[in-house]
Amino acid sequence: MTERTFQLRHYTTVPEHFDGFLEWWARTLPQLRARHGFTIESAYGIRERHEFIWVVSHPGDRAAFEAAERRYADSAERETAFTGIPEWMESMDIAFVDAVAAAEQIDAQETGEALQ
Repeated sequence: MTERTFQLRHYTTVPEHFDGFLEWWARTLPQLRARHGFTIESAYGIRERHEFIWVVSHPGDRAAFEAAERRYADSAERETAFTGIPEWMESMDIAFVDAVAAAEQIDAQETGEALQ
């Protein structure tokens, strides 16, 4: 199995910008991140609290993730994607996380199957 590094990103948006942020994110970030080698593992919005939580991964260890993140952050495409957007965020909490169980393992537990 290839090593992957995961990062959990938890945002709280300014309430009136929640919908605009979600539309922009869905239209922009998955494709942009993919072009830089990242995979969006999941994304969830909590409308009542104007929160957005997503998990992004990259092949390799944390150092490989951080190097790819620097290239992504410094890219002209990212600069263009973020140009002119309003101040959407009240807060951001970003942390590297460890995968505890893969979806296949959870599915197998629910059905009682043994994984090989």
